[in-house]
Amino acid sequence: MISRASLRFASCYVYSPVGMCEVSRRSRLLRELLKSANRHYLERFAERVRVEREERPEFGEFFGPDALLIPVPGSARTDAGKPTVAERLARQMIQKGLAAAVWPGLKRVRAVPKSATATAGDRPGVGLHYESRSSPRISALRGSCCSTTS
Repeated sequence: MISRASLRFASCYVYSPVGMCEVSRRSRLLRELLKSANRHYLERFAERVRVEREERPEFGEFFGPDALLIPVPGSARTDAGKPTVAERLARQMIQKGLAAAVWPGLKRVRAVPKSATATAGDRPGVGLHYESRSSPRISALRGSCCSTTS
C-alpha cells in the first residue's frame, strides 16, 4: 500500500478563494475558466503545463512518455459516462505530449462539501475524501486498457 506521505505532487496553478488583491481575483478567474471545461481553455492550460515542464526541471519527474495521469474528481459525485473536468484536462495533456495515457478509474461515489466555499475548520478532511471515492484495486489495473485519446 502506498502511504500518503510517499505520494509526490506538483501544481502549476494555485488560487486564493478569499483574497482581495488583483492577483487573488485573477486566480479565481483562472479557476472559473478551468471549471468551465471549455475545450479552448483546457488546451491553453495544458499548453501552459507543457511550457512549465520545459522551463522548470522540478516538473520533469511528473510528465513524460511513460507517465500515466490519474484525474482526481471534484467534490461532486462522478456521473457515469461523463468525463470530469480533470479527466478532460488530462486528455489535453496527453495531446501536448505530457503523458502516455489517462486512467479515469478514480470516482467520487458521494459528494463532499466544497473546500473553496467552506471555512477553514469546516473543510472536508482526507478521511472524508477517501471514504467518498471508489476505485478498483491496484491488482485489477494490471493489463487494463487506459485511454490515450481525447
